[in-house]
Amino acid sequence: MTVRPLPCQIPVEHHPAARQVEQEAQSWARRCLGSVFDGDLDAALSCRSPSWLGPCYSTASSEQLLKIWKLDQVYFLFDDACMTGVATSGSTAQYCRGLVDQLRGQTEPVTPIDRLLIGLVRDLTDDMSPGLRQRTLDGMATMLTGFADQVAHTQPYANAAVDWDTALEIRLRAVGTTCYLPWTEYAAGVDMTPHLARHPLLRKIAHLAGLQTLYVNELCSFRAEHFAEDHGNLICVMLSTGATLQEAFDLVAGHVAQAERDFIALRDAALTSPCGNNPDMRTYLDALGHLVSGVTHWQYNTIRYRGPAFTCSPAAGGTWALYVDRTELAEAGPGPHESCGYC
Repeated sequence: MTVRPLPCQIPVEHHPAARQVEQEAQSWARRCLGSVFDGDLDAALSCRSPSWLGPCYSTASSEQLLKIWKLDQVYFLFDDACMTGVATSGSTAQYCRGLVDQLRGQTEPVTPIDRLLIGLVRDLTDDMSPGLRQRTLDGMATMLTGFADQVAHTQPYANAAVDWDTALEIRLRAVGTTCYLPWTEYAAGVDMTPHLARHPLLRKIAHLAGLQTLYVNELCSFRAEHFAEDHGNLICVMLSTGATLQEAFDLVAGHVAQAERDFIALRDAALTSPCGNNPDMRTYLDALGHLVSGVTHWQYNTIRYRGPAFTCSPAAGGTWALYVDRTELAEAGPGPHESCGYC
């Protein structure tokens, strides 16, 4: 299928210590997760799923990046268990809602993995301002309830979300946009809680950043999720309504491009407005731009969704061949290709 080129108007910047942080995080995972993870930990780590953090949070300190990396690794292991069928839909929804109670301090963590997860959350949020800490915890709770709702709507495939708007609302929560937007502030060293409460334009810009990253995720994760019979992806929703695969990809790619253009237009408008004179505002808007470009770059090159041999420039587009274990860029042919060196 042919995939349209994306605008990609924001340069990608990689965190200079990302590889070192990844090595530290993987060493930690082998020490601490082997006894609580029911699966092939080495295979899971080889996917390098949290490597998106490097191009997205390029200005974070190494300590900040490591804290996020550990937490995100645990999330991806949980996501893998759901995608591969290790966790059932009923148990997944119940578990997610139980974690929400633990995050809010309403119940104590019981299992080793719960205690480890809640400990990582506390370690991450302890040095945040009260406002950012609360929004981070609320964002994680929103993601977990979204994940539970997604499972309820997409198991089995015939019960996929009944309409685009419902699926989009659930998917925005389930893929974690409410988590990584507050993380963006933390990594950039700003707390935008009062500014976001005061400025509707800023909330719209942040929403567009989350929307763009969701849409590009749908393009790139579809193959892996589809063949794993995980049908929450918006492309799966389109297919369930009778659209062809090409029509679904065209629609979502169009949404990716439009969200990026709208984001840049509103970001530039904010930068030239009076509130653009605020240094924290400028830092935050710049950080959101890195989030947009970083997620796009990672999604197009990550082993997690594409397999080990796929590399592609989002701005170039191309013809993708989708297989059970990999995506191939048709004009490049099979075989190894040079990776970006980070993802």
